[in-house]
Amino acid sequence: MTGHRSAGFTLIEVLVSLVVAGLIALAAHRLVLGVGDAARQVRAARESLDREQNARRWLKAALLSVEAGEDAGSFEGEPDRLTFSTWLEQPGGWMARRRLNLGLMRGALTAWSDRGDTVRLADSVDSVQLDYLLEPGLESRWVRRWSSPVRAPLAVRLVVRHWGGPATAADTLLLLVGERG
Repeated sequence: MTGHRSAGFTLIEVLVSLVVAGLIALAAHRLVLGVGDAARQVRAARESLDREQNARRWLKAALLSVEAGEDAGSFEGEPDRLTFSTWLEQPGGWMARRRLNLGLMRGALTAWSDRGDTVRLADSVDSVQLDYLLEPGLESRWVRRWSSPVRAPLAVRLVVRHWGGPATAADTLLLLVGERG
């Protein structure tokens, strides 16, 4: 007796090929989902970094345009809050003098103006520490408070501590002050 086999696949072969194809499709699906999630995380991180850098640029520009004196008002710096007059660009493109406050407000480093406008500069902030440069050089002196109706410090050192980070982790910014009165 000779065995005769007809052309085609057995049921086992068909089932094995379906299982393999299903595993390949499942792996491809998970790979595509993983790439999508990673892309969303990268986009969110990029947007967060952009916001942070824009806030730093805005703050640097505000402090470089400080005006102190009889017409503008005093420069008043506390260890956790700062008040000064500056020239800010307006939506129409012109510059206008504004009295700004900088400090911690509802868990965020915030700047607010005499007109009620607010700018959130950093989120998830635990504490803010400000120091003021009295004199430059090798023997530079920083003071914890500054109050002068006619003069501003040379620079402001801003230390921002965020929630959830190690106790030693902090962002430190050195911001030059433009006009000195």
